[in-house]
Amino acid sequence: MKKIIPILVCLMLLGLVFVSYSRSIIIYSFDELTDKATVVVIATPTTVTATTNQCTFDGGNIMGTGVETSFRILGVFKGDRNIKELTLRYFARSTPESEMKNGVMIGYLDGPGLISFEPNSHKQYLMFLQKEADGRYVAVTGQEDPIYSVQQLKEDELQVLTGPITTMIDSGEQLKEDVNFNTGKPLNH
Repeated sequence: MKKIIPILVCLMLLGLVFVSYSRSIIIYSFDELTDKATVVVIATPTTVTATTNQCTFDGGNIMGTGVETSFRILGVFKGDRNIKELTLRYFARSTPESEMKNGVMIGYLDGPGLISFEPNSHKQYLMFLQKEADGRYVAVTGQEDPIYSVQQLKEDELQVLTGPITTMIDSGEQLKEDVNFNTGKPLNH
């Protein structure tokens, strides 16, 4: 027992030496994102334009450049159903490629969750956005972690746009119960 106590003390002291840094990230539920959003849409990017705005993240370690991307609206789940396009304002990483490896910043796994888009790529995104006074939109989760408000849809998730639900969205009909997005039929609880 006397030999174990010094070992435990050493381990506790080592634990104090290896202090790590992490930042808080708020992960909202689907309902919270929807409640905070002015609009919830599925859209595809059409143009990407850099602005002169600059910012820093992570205490100045990561540089961001202002970007405005225009989107063509494919479906509206919340908000003005007549909206056909919108402009999203956000910051993209402006870190030199020499500090990146496979698109990830070396040594910054805890960095900001920034987004980027390829214009006319026909990629589709589910977006939870708030409208600003000037008519542009920003991500509900803010400029540091917009990735939690803007999600690219995968091929198997795109059925929501091609099935019976599209007709309901186009007609402005409200969903009154949980629906299977593949069949458009109510789910049995």
